[in-house]
Amino acid sequence: MKSQSSKEITFSDVFYWALRWKWIVLVSLITAVGGSFIYTKSTYTTSYTATASMVVNIEQDPTLTMQPTAADIYLAQNLSDTYALILKSNRVISYVKDKLNLDMPLSELRSYIKLTTTKNTQILYVNVTCSDPQLAVKIANKVMEVAPKAMMETVEIGTINVLDYATLPTAPEPPKISINIIFGALIGIGAGIVITLLLGILSARFRSSEEVEDALIIPTLGEIPHIGKKEKSNGSLLSSESVPINYSEAFRMIGTVVQFVAGNAGLKTLAVTSSTENEGKTLLSVNIALALVQAGKKVLLIDSDIVNPSVNKLLKIPEEQVSYFSQALKESLSSCIVNLSSGLSVIPFIKDRERDHALFSSPLFYKAIDGLKTIYDYIIFDTAPVSAVTDAIALAGRTDGVILIVRQEHASQSTVSAAVAQLRLVKANIIGCVLNDIRYRKPGSGYSDKYRYYNYENNAHRESRRNEGEVTADGNKEIQTP
Repeated sequence: MKSQSSKEITFSDVFYWALRWKWIVLVSLITAVGGSFIYTKSTYTTSYTATASMVVNIEQDPTLTMQPTAADIYLAQNLSDTYALILKSNRVISYVKDKLNLDMPLSELRSYIKLTTTKNTQILYVNVTCSDPQLAVKIANKVMEVAPKAMMETVEIGTINVLDYATLPTAPEPPKISINIIFGALIGIGAGIVITLLLGILSARFRSSEEVEDALIIPTLGEIPHIGKKEKSNGSLLSSESVPINYSEAFRMIGTVVQFVAGNAGLKTLAVTSSTENEGKTLLSVNIALALVQAGKKVLLIDSDIVNPSVNKLLKIPEEQVSYFSQALKESLSSCIVNLSSGLSVIPFIKDRERDHALFSSPLFYKAIDGLKTIYDYIIFDTAPVSAVTDAIALAGRTDGVILIVRQEHASQSTVSAAVAQLRLVKANIIGCVLNDIRYRKPGSGYSDKYRYYNYENNAHRESRRNEGEVTADGNKEIQTP
């Protein structure tokens, strides 16, 4: 089996993880921006900038009266860069320090001075920034004083003319909040993406059907998109007319695939299980059963989850019609069947007070199943998670086929792989896997729009069913007594 860490990390992987854990990127961004703002405000010291300027010219033959050519101006512009380096040399800085009797290292004095040139001009600016505005003016003007002589002695092909001497600045330099915040934001986003990248590599959870197929060597029967709590509260069963169209069509497609696979192989008993809890296996079991019923098949759904039986809650079956596991051993299994108006037959259970979980190891149980196989086209078992109890594994090994549901980014790959290994130890026939609760997909997959074209046809079908009285006002099927 392939591990996720052994795969080559692509840009789409990074994008996926950043989207998956976008809150980490957001927290990192806010933290970095806040830190940059606090750092800028706490370290800011009042400083003033004094600016002087000079013009760099090419020395010309005084006997010539020609105007400077474009080549002369270009050479003068190049000389500006050279002069900028000369003005920050130790020779010039030492001269300024001695003339002003400054008690500071040359490196500190040099840090005050910034020389800039303007593109396509011959102007060189001397900017001096320090906490004392008067000292800034003195340093700038002293540089201007020594500049012509230093430059002419070093570079003999040009001349320097002072354009403006520095004057006392009227306001201090503002703190560079905007620049630091932008820089901090970039660091924050980058750090957030790195964290999500590490989480993605270390967590190794399934994200796509391709990963499931590559790692587990199991075909994918279908994918179920995520729906929000508000949408789910309106109905998540195929028997509900308010279920989102892309959600219902995903289950119908899975039902079609299951019918094709099971029908071609002659499989009549199917177990739906998962590696851990909260994967969505009960909802998958019920909706596959409903999809098969809607396809004209006679289906029996048996709640086989002895840890947390919940089919009765999902289908809203009254408690007086629900049996205990221990009761089913003492009575005939067929007496526990509840027939729904949708055409689906259900054997629902509630948590056994006696904790007698011998039902699925009883020869009487499988003898009863053999009898029911002659009545129903398909018998679907909603089993407990493989990691919960051994009964789920034993039952899976006795059925014709097993459907494994994997919730996106839920159980670790190692946990799912261990569950598959256990099922294969009992020679369970795993016919396929369903990837559930898909929230995030790689860019360009377009899954969310896959079923929109069904909308008009299904709305018309639902309206027809409402007119025929097959559904109640809230979209739920009425329950009939056995």
